[in-house]
Amino acid sequence: MGDQIIVNDYGMFRADAWDELKKERERVIERRKQMKRVDSYTNRQRVFDFVHYQQNKGRLDASQTEIVARQLLYTMQQLKEITYPGDILEQAFPINTEAGPGVDSIAYQELDFNGEFRLLASAGTDLPEIGSSLSETPKKVGVYGAYIGWSLEDLERAGFSGTPIQQRKQRAAVLAAQKLKNTIAWNGDPQGANIDGLFSYALNNAGLSGGWSTADDALADMLKLIDTPEKDTEDFPGDTLVMDTESFTYMNKPRSTSADMSVGRYILQNTGIRSILKTSRLNSVTSAVNSLSSDRVILCYPRNSMVLEFMLPRDLQMLPMQQHMLQYVVPMVMNCAGVFVYKGGASGPVAFGTPA
Repeated sequence: MGDQIIVNDYGMFRADAWDELKKERERVIERRKQMKRVDSYTNRQRVFDFVHYQQNKGRLDASQTEIVARQLLYTMQQLKEITYPGDILEQAFPINTEAGPGVDSIAYQELDFNGEFRLLASAGTDLPEIGSSLSETPKKVGVYGAYIGWSLEDLERAGFSGTPIQQRKQRAAVLAAQKLKNTIAWNGDPQGANIDGLFSYALNNAGLSGGWSTADDALADMLKLIDTPEKDTEDFPGDTLVMDTESFTYMNKPRSTSADMSVGRYILQNTGIRSILKTSRLNSVTSAVNSLSSDRVILCYPRNSMVLEFMLPRDLQMLPMQQHMLQYVVPMVMNCAGVFVYKGGASGPVAFGTPA
């Protein structure tokens, strides 16, 4: 498996797993860039149309028109150059964007295999049938929106002073979108729509001992949790651990003596786990389906699109600038259908445990 371990803000990774996650993230970023290029061109056209309109209708004088137009062009350009900070969501779940904007529902597909090979009688006429059953349930795609804006006075003041419009609004919008995606991913839609998060499904409770007093206690529970996904699903061993921040501190504690390697390094080098992630989202989880009430939670599952996916038909998109009375606004939309867990249940490959 190799000895190289990557430790960063998201958690601990085997080097090969981190390389794969980076490549996957690069593909997501490229899709965002393509959307930004289209929106950026449209925004520039909107600004040019605005300049032409103001010059002909005379609502602003020539100097005002030039100042406002210059600030709008600069603001729209900067808006499209904002980088999206990395997020635990992209490390924890396969992201599915295939449906694209415009869909109002996505088919949730459950595929069950049945039948097995058996020893045949001498006549060879009692062949057992092997097949599968597929059921589909449409799941809603939620369309979420907000806007950011600047008044005419904001643009004029910035133009006269020679200072650019501040970008805090844009960055706040990106962070707000990330917050919503994370809330939906773990707990479902917070505004009452029928959109599921991970804990909306019945998961496999590993029954951890909890109450760790030593790092070895933590390791024993981790090994039990790691073994749980594969017990009844031989094709889907767990390769990802996601845990609350307090539990993650144990991953950096040495076993038994200070000379021993840490719990996390031991796990990455001696099990099939490739990533150990941390998130405050698991510091306090409430789920009636899984009998959790403000509990700390640790998860283990295969990061595999056959097991679970985060459905994001349209990531945060900043639409063309619009003029609304004396304000210039940028509408934003995002389409999300939540998490689809295809293989869950008491014996499924998505396992959890409560360490406290």
